[in-house]
Amino acid sequence: MRKRKLLILGDANSPHIRRLLSPLLTYFNEILLFSLRAPQEAVVYPSLHLETPNLKTSRGNLFVKLLYLKALPHLKRVIRRFQPDILYAHYVTSYGFLGVLSGFRPLALHIWGSDILIFPEKSFLHRSLIRYILSKADLLIASSRHLRDRAQRYIRRSVEVVPLGVDLDVFKPFEVRKPWDSALIIGSTKNLYEIYGLDRLILAFKRVRERVRDRDLRLLLVGSGSQERYLRNLVGELGLRDHVVFAGRKPYNEMPTYVNVMDILVFPSLSEGLGVSAIEASACEKPVIASDLGGFREVVIDGETGFLVPLGEPEEMAEEIAQKLVLLINDDKLRLGMGKRGREHVMRNFSLRESVKKLLKFFEKLFKKG
Repeated sequence: MRKRKLLILGDANSPHIRRLLSPLLTYFNEILLFSLRAPQEAVVYPSLHLETPNLKTSRGNLFVKLLYLKALPHLKRVIRRFQPDILYAHYVTSYGFLGVLSGFRPLALHIWGSDILIFPEKSFLHRSLIRYILSKADLLIASSRHLRDRAQRYIRRSVEVVPLGVDLDVFKPFEVRKPWDSALIIGSTKNLYEIYGLDRLILAFKRVRERVRDRDLRLLLVGSGSQERYLRNLVGELGLRDHVVFAGRKPYNEMPTYVNVMDILVFPSLSEGLGVSAIEASACEKPVIASDLGGFREVVIDGETGFLVPLGEPEEMAEEIAQKLVLLINDDKLRLGMGKRGREHVMRNFSLRESVKKLLKFFEKLFKKG
């Protein structure tokens, strides 16, 4: 592939964006990352440039989308100066919208999850905006088959599937010192928002402790978010304060260590585009329990690499999760075997290297179209 310039529109704080940069820089002479927010951690690579107007944004409010108009003059100046060969925008209703407003072609648009699963369900105006943005892209990419199928509700054209793969040299099993010597650690790496259903995990953990009394069990929650106070209060009400740890949000480079500290990871999400956290867990040979919906059905092979549990009310779902946890806690062979099969599944389907190869193949088709 001939060396070219790539302009990425995406959040510089997103680990999904950041991990794409290094492999893409092996194919492009230069990459410019245009982020509406300044990065909290430095982004430093040779031949990588960063531009940010540092705007406060919202993914959900339709009228807040007008704030992107403030960034448009800045972006147009960047495009004139940098002269990219392709504009690659992440997340339909934010950077995708901005990419469309810029008027630059060719435009590749990557669909992530809630941008196509939740945003268009809000109103007719939201659906109209989604259809407009999708219609203006030269290349549409979805992170899962589930997201592809949902996008095709709003536009009748091809949508390519390129998962947000993980670096298997980073997310891999390795020995770590556990904070509790003999404990079996159940955990989650999702942020503390309602959509991730972590109240169901806490309720399940309470049931598991009542049923498995011969093991030291701990629950480790790595992340932050608007539900933290509610979840902490729930832990207190259930008498679990001495057994549940809220570790807070951690830098992405520390996440492989936290995943390897855990023995079982649980993701009771209420909506999920792909489930990158579950991919990372499987890459570290950890069994996964996840909601039976969306992208999780592509990431978790039920009964082989983990378990899928039906979506339901908190108490109902907690019981389903608890039953699967008890199985895994009481059967070391099952738990370890699921973890090993999980990494094999990720190696076949969700490696960062293969995702970038697919992405570049579609970029090349764009270039050939002229």
